[in-house]
Amino acid sequence: MKAQMLLETCADTRISNAVTHMTTKYNALLSLAKEIMRRLELHYQEHQQHNTLYQECQDWVDRTRDKLNECHDIPNTLPEVNNKLQTVKTIRQSLEQGQNKLR
Repeated sequence: MKAQMLLETCADTRISNAVTHMTTKYNALLSLAKEIMRRLELHYQEHQQHNTLYQECQDWVDRTRDKLNECHDIPNTLPEVNNKLQTVKTIRQSLEQGQNKLR
């Protein structure tokens, strides 16, 4: 704006060329800054998505580890064996879900 006011008061071609040159460089910098901000926002969104997926995988691994720890002790009775067998079947069924998350 100050350069535009200077141009209005002085018609020197050197000043006009310098102002035009500065305006061109300013607009190029502005475009570059906008592109950098756009890429930064994109990377931030991708990071958030990866972080969410990582947290889901971590939660799945933790739940599976807890279920496996439940099966660690050797059962003494048939109902305990059946209960642990059911836990193992549940873990097996959740493996596909876990494999999809890991992919």
